[in-house]
Amino acid sequence: MLPQITMTKFLGNAPYLYKLCHECGLISTIDRVIPSIRLPEAPASLGELVALLVVNRLTCPRPLYQVAAWARTSGFDPYFACSADYLHEDRLGRTLDAMEPYLSELQEALGLQFVTKYGIDPAFIHYDLTSVYFEGDHTGDDWITLGYSRDHRPDHAQVNLGLNVTDKESFPVLWQVHPGNTADIKTVIANMEALKHRFPKASLLHIGDKAMFSIEIYRKALTFEIDLIAPLKDCNATKELLAGISVPELVLEKAKKGSKRVDSRLGEATVDLDPQHQLPPLRAIVVWSRAQAQRLTRHRDRKIMSRREALAQLQLKLNQPYYRTKPRVEKMLARIMKTDPVNEGFQVELAGTEGQLTLQVTEDPTVWAAQARTLGCYVLVTTVSPERLGTLAVFEAYKRHWRVESSFRTLKHPLKVRPLFLQRPERIRSLLFILMVALMLYTLLGLLLHRQGYQITPDRLFQVLLGLILVQLVLPDQSILLQVGPPSEIEVPYLQALQLDTTPEWIQTRIQQHYRNLIRPVIPP
Repeated sequence: MLPQITMTKFLGNAPYLYKLCHECGLISTIDRVIPSIRLPEAPASLGELVALLVVNRLTCPRPLYQVAAWARTSGFDPYFACSADYLHEDRLGRTLDAMEPYLSELQEALGLQFVTKYGIDPAFIHYDLTSVYFEGDHTGDDWITLGYSRDHRPDHAQVNLGLNVTDKESFPVLWQVHPGNTADIKTVIANMEALKHRFPKASLLHIGDKAMFSIEIYRKALTFEIDLIAPLKDCNATKELLAGISVPELVLEKAKKGSKRVDSRLGEATVDLDPQHQLPPLRAIVVWSRAQAQRLTRHRDRKIMSRREALAQLQLKLNQPYYRTKPRVEKMLARIMKTDPVNEGFQVELAGTEGQLTLQVTEDPTVWAAQARTLGCYVLVTTVSPERLGTLAVFEAYKRHWRVESSFRTLKHPLKVRPLFLQRPERIRSLLFILMVALMLYTLLGLLLHRQGYQITPDRLFQVLLGLILVQLVLPDQSILLQVGPPSEIEVPYLQALQLDTTPEWIQTRIQQHYRNLIRPVIPP
């Protein structure tokens, strides 16, 4: 009698990702930091449970109460250390509770593990903040509050997430959770201190946006011996510096072939921002961007046309009902001529008495011409020495700040960090930690593939690695044989790039060890 196939199950890509969690040291690191915690009534360690939740976030993000169903349908159940019947919401929630006291130690241990194992360079760091909003009522929590919402959900409570990614690899090496109403600039000093503690021997360069620089931050950076690159806000020093700049005299830097960046002009000067003159002057990189200049010119022209039309309409309505008194017309003028540099080119004179008002409008194009001289110009300040980074290198390092924004997009779309439905603060912190670990694994996948010359994205890779099939055979002697098919020819090169075993024996051995999960009856929680 021939063997009979009694079950065919698609394992998908979950076993490969779970194997990567083993290979990168995620599970062993978590179990080393928290060695004594184990899921009640189940053989899975805390590290294995975290890996399961990380794989779920990478492949098919689900809330805690749907993780067990995902484990069954995804093919993860026969491969994991315990049955999906144990992975219900309450038990996973207690796992998050158990993790919360160790999150700082876990983040430091995992960050150093990945940096050391995969040769990640933490010298150049891009730092920025994003917000994560919540559903439900969180009025009793001090750190989950209303604030400036980058998700355009100002009516929802939120927390702010500060993220540091490396310049070369876009790898997240450090993150911090702040109250939802925390301003960006108030997080920079604490972030620099954490970076110096994490990487004490690295020559750190902190790259931020316009909200990441102040005199106090500059003073602390000198104390921590951390270099800075940040745009300078519009202030008197910026205006004085740009007033003495002639754009044609700036050095033209051609964009690299194939780059999306357009041509720019660069110049360098020094600026003293300390009113007490106790701090050394900063290098100031004056940048003129052709694309930004064109965009701002179009925007300025639209505003000029809008002001002309509004003033012309007011002239036509003058001395008609509702526009007969001088106070009412002055109120309308104030609304039209709100604070804007464009309005400096208009001279408006209102004269006359009630019912006989006159409105004289004249334009001064020389004002707009003077303003156009600096359209598209901005100033980067830096503490980096010219020997370490030249003018062009400083500019290019700042223009790579999109790397941290790209990490935010990954966190909010494929990994679906928002919205969060948990209520207990300790579980929220632990779930955010798991999401950040998922971001580390997601970035690591792209990094390993890129180093081997593959241009495939992790999302596309997840679609490729779907060929694993588990077959259960009943032999003539009524014994059961579990057989896992080998990876396809398309999958093998990618598995080799990820440094994973391309033979099915390691999967088959693990499934045979945990085969009791396939026939175990449902056990109530």
